Amino acid sequence: MTDFDPSESLTDLYFLHELAKLFSSSIDLEEVLDYVTDGVCGLLGTEASFVYLADHAGDLHPRIVRALPRDEETLQHLKALSARVVRTQSPVTVAYDTPPKGLALLAVPLVARDEVQGVLGLATRTPRTFTPREVSRLATIGNLASLAVENARLFAAVQRELDAARTIQQSFLPDESPRVPGYDLAAVTIPARQVGGDFYDFIPLPDGRWGLVVADVSDKGAPAALFMALSRSLLRVYAAGGALSPLETLRRTNRFILDNTRSSGMFVTLFYGVLDPATCTLTYVNAGHNPPILCTAQACTTLPTEGAALGVFEDVSLQQRELSLPLSDTLLLYTDGVTEAINKARERFGMDRLAACLRTQGNGPAQAFLDAVLADVARFVGDEPTFDDLTLMVVRGVRGDVVTLPPAVPARAYTLRVPSQIDRLPVVCAFVQEVFESLGLPAPARYEILTAVDEAVTNVIKHAYGESDEGEFALHIWREGERVVLSIRHRGYPPDLRQISPPDLTSDLEHRRVGGLGIYLMQQLMDEVHFLSYEDGSSETRLVKWVE
Repeated sequence: MTDFDPSESLTDLYFLHELAKLFSSSIDLEEVLDYVTDGVCGLLGTEASFVYLADHAGDLHPRIVRALPRDEETLQHLKALSARVVRTQSPVTVAYDTPPKGLALLAVPLVARDEVQGVLGLATRTPRTFTPREVSRLATIGNLASLAVENARLFAAVQRELDAARTIQQSFLPDESPRVPGYDLAAVTIPARQVGGDFYDFIPLPDGRWGLVVADVSDKGAPAALFMALSRSLLRVYAAGGALSPLETLRRTNRFILDNTRSSGMFVTLFYGVLDPATCTLTYVNAGHNPPILCTAQACTTLPTEGAALGVFEDVSLQQRELSLPLSDTLLLYTDGVTEAINKARERFGMDRLAACLRTQGNGPAQAFLDAVLADVARFVGDEPTFDDLTLMVVRGVRGDVVTLPPAVPARAYTLRVPSQIDRLPVVCAFVQEVFESLGLPAPARYEILTAVDEAVTNVIKHAYGESDEGEFALHIWREGERVVLSIRHRGYPPDLRQISPPDLTSDLEHRRVGGLGIYLMQQLMDEVHFLSYEDGSSETRLVKWVE
């Protein structure tokens, strides 16, 4: 006769079935072990359970000790029992009246791929002898649990390697966007997995030029990451020194990829442009990549898409173009992870939504453009999982004449620092009048300078920081012989003179175009008016008046 119990077997089968479902849906080792240790207590009628797992060196460590004291003596006994199970690779029972006294114990090995991963055990504080049937039941559960332990450990190892790969791949990306005179740049890559095939780059070139790169490898995951690393390195090698044109740079990159990775079946779409701040031009080649979007004061349009991806054809068809990028326009480079993002209704984000998002941004900084696109895509996608990497680069023209570094303010200068708020204007005017007294300026010059300062400061308060009132500015005043210099410095933007026309003073006020009158007035009252942007991201309005 056996101790076979049909109801008991059905219960075991149900538990094993649920356990298998958990293993297929979860790779969280803690979740699996919690379910196992809780379930076996119910199945075999014990109040306590434990799991010891072996590390890579074979040393055993308690992973779960449920409803048992964790004093040193108990843990030593449990570890000794577990070590015996590992050594014999067989179930072991401990009678109630043997150490640790007051506990009846049963432990079975967790074996996967002929290696003992650890030990699963039961304990009860009531006198009991575990039957062969109970030993067999726990061993069966242990066999299935051991697979979960192995899978979870393998996943953890792969996760560690992917995390390391992600760290390495992230190190390929620029730490920060470069400061290019006259331009504000921002970029980001968000991989759909731990690693991906999208990348961007800023390549320093001679004469203050910068190479701008946005690329998308055809595959995803680790293979794409490796291909991305190769493509980026090749591009940097051929672009270094700036001797080659963008067209020749991509042709040589394509030739190397084909010669060395032909069997991979992978390719990369890529936009590469050389930004020259001295001429406000971008010389670029589009190798099968998404069409960039150019936003001017009039409209947002896409640049022509020409050329094939790299890594496909030996005689790749590519065309080089030159784009005028004045200090008022915005260029958006992106990968298809933006336009092909899908929401719950299976709709794509698309070009129309992307262009509409850009049109609402006005004259904000590049990072604001980037953040707005990311926020719009996130709202559109909602809780839907993403399946493609996403990369954005914004090249924003900074308004004003560009100087590399701001000149030092003379030690003799009078300085006032105030928040960029309209209610601070009287404080500024009072400060200016006090300085006039100290400098001994004649009355006519005082009136003209004060009027010009009022206009300049109002312009900064209303326009330099957009809608924000959290900015500040510094007003410096000093005299250089017969010249009085007033410098208003801030972290916002100077006015875009390319978009401001002189006011039509012949038309009546009702029909006169808004804008330009304040700057016109400053220019009429002062001998010099300069709007400057600096490489450190600051801006300056400088007024100069000659006095006797």
